[in-house]
Amino acid sequence: MKLYEPFLFKLELTGIGVIFLLGAGFHFVFEFSGGQHLLGIFVPVNESVFEHLKMTFWPTILWSIFS
Repeated sequence: MKLYEPFLFKLELTGIGVIFLLGAGFHFVFEFSGGQHLLGIFVPVNESVFEHLKMTFWPTILWSIFS
Protein backbone atom coordinates (compact mmCIF):
# COMPACT_ATOMS: atom_id res chain seq x y z
CA MET A 1 0.00 0.00 0.00
CA LYS A 2 1.35 3.36 -1.02
CA LEU A 3 1.42 6.32 1.29
CA TYR A 4 -0.74 8.24 -1.18
CA GLU A 5 -3.71 6.35 -2.59
CA PRO A 6 -5.38 8.49 -5.29
CA PHE A 7 -8.74 6.69 -5.02
CA LEU A 8 -8.96 7.12 -1.26
CA PHE A 9 -7.88 10.74 -1.54
CA LYS A 10 -10.62 11.44 -4.09
CA LEU A 11 -13.15 9.61 -1.93
CA GLU A 12 -12.25 11.77 1.07
CA LEU A 13 -12.47 14.98 -0.95
CA THR A 14 -15.82 13.90 -2.35
CA GLY A 15 -17.02 13.12 1.18
CA ILE A 16 -16.03 16.57 2.40
CA GLY A 17 -18.01 18.14 -0.43
CA VAL A 18 -21.06 15.94 0.13
CA ILE A 19 -21.07 16.57 3.88
CA PHE A 20 -20.70 20.30 3.31
CA LEU A 21 -23.55 20.46 0.78
CA LEU A 22 -25.89 18.25 2.82
CA GLY A 23 -25.13 20.25 5.96
CA ALA A 24 -25.82 23.51 4.18
CA GLY A 25 -29.08 22.09 2.87
CA PHE A 26 -30.05 20.78 6.30
CA HIS A 27 -29.74 24.32 7.63
CA PHE A 28 -32.88 25.37 5.76
CA VAL A 29 -34.97 22.17 5.74
CA PHE A 30 -36.85 22.93 8.95
CA GLU A 31 -38.00 26.32 7.72
CA PHE A 32 -38.97 25.00 4.28
CA SER A 33 -40.95 22.14 5.83
CA GLY A 34 -43.19 24.52 7.71
CA GLY A 35 -41.81 23.50 11.11
CA GLN A 36 -42.35 19.73 11.00
CA HIS A 37 -41.45 18.55 14.50
CA LEU A 38 -40.21 15.12 13.36
CA LEU A 39 -37.55 16.79 11.21
CA GLY A 40 -36.28 18.61 14.30
CA ILE A 41 -34.51 15.38 15.30
CA PHE A 42 -32.31 15.52 12.22
CA VAL A 43 -32.05 19.17 11.24
CA PRO A 44 -31.37 22.34 13.24
CA VAL A 45 -34.42 24.22 14.47
CA ASN A 46 -32.61 27.28 15.88
CA GLU A 47 -29.15 28.85 15.91
CA SER A 48 -27.66 27.11 18.97
CA VAL A 49 -24.32 25.30 18.84
CA PHE A 50 -25.96 21.91 19.48
CA GLU A 51 -28.35 22.42 16.59
CA HIS A 52 -25.47 23.31 14.28
CA LEU A 53 -23.68 20.12 15.28
CA LYS A 54 -26.62 18.23 13.76
CA MET A 55 -25.74 19.84 10.44
CA THR A 56 -22.47 17.90 10.48
CA PHE A 57 -23.44 14.76 12.38
CA TRP A 58 -26.27 13.44 10.20
CA PRO A 59 -24.62 14.13 6.81
CA THR A 60 -21.47 12.40 8.09
CA ILE A 61 -23.50 9.37 9.17
CA LEU A 62 -25.25 9.25 5.79
CA TRP A 63 -21.94 9.54 3.93
CA SER A 64 -20.42 6.78 6.08
CA ILE A 65 -23.32 4.45 5.34
CA PHE A 66 -23.46 5.00 1.60
CA SER A 67 -19.76 5.30 0.72
